[in-house]
Amino acid sequence: MADAGCLIFVPDPLVPFASARSAQRLEFELAPDASLVLVDWLSSGRRSRGERWQFDSVKSVIRVHQAGRLICHDAVTLAAADGSLTERLGRFDVLATVVLAGPVAAAAGERLVTASAAAPPERRADLIVVAAPIGDRGAHVRVAGTSVEQVGRAIRDALGFVPPFLGDDPWARKW
Repeated sequence: MADAGCLIFVPDPLVPFASARSAQRLEFELAPDASLVLVDWLSSGRRSRGERWQFDSVKSVIRVHQAGRLICHDAVTLAAADGSLTERLGRFDVLATVVLAGPVAAAAGERLVTASAAAPPERRADLIVVAAPIGDRGAHVRVAGTSVEQVGRAIRDALGFVPPFLGDDPWARKW
């Protein structure tokens, strides 16, 4: 990525159908002053069709390098072969990973890390957001929630700096 560039990659969540297998690998190489805003999220599947956590496997690997240094390696594998996903994920229907890196995202990343450290997740909460610092100016955020709408709101709140930065609200035309 070019110096001082910013990539904002915020797709809709993956909604795997029963018996689906999905694998992805996202790799980013950032210049020292470049920024990245990345969301990778997954729903439990097509619940209205009775396919809650009924996929075979979902694998996601995210690797972010900045100035040649690995600042984030995130790997998630959810596989039915390892045991019932429904039992393991309990009340949660959505999982998300948010990666914020570089100067554009630095203030939001710091705010999320500070909030996460100040208030540990409540027991049996319907929404859990935890954040850890990465690199010199960034955060790795994990979100678990009971609905796509709920997690979507949490992501939009966390990324509140994006619409002013873009001069447009990319979520205004969603859902």
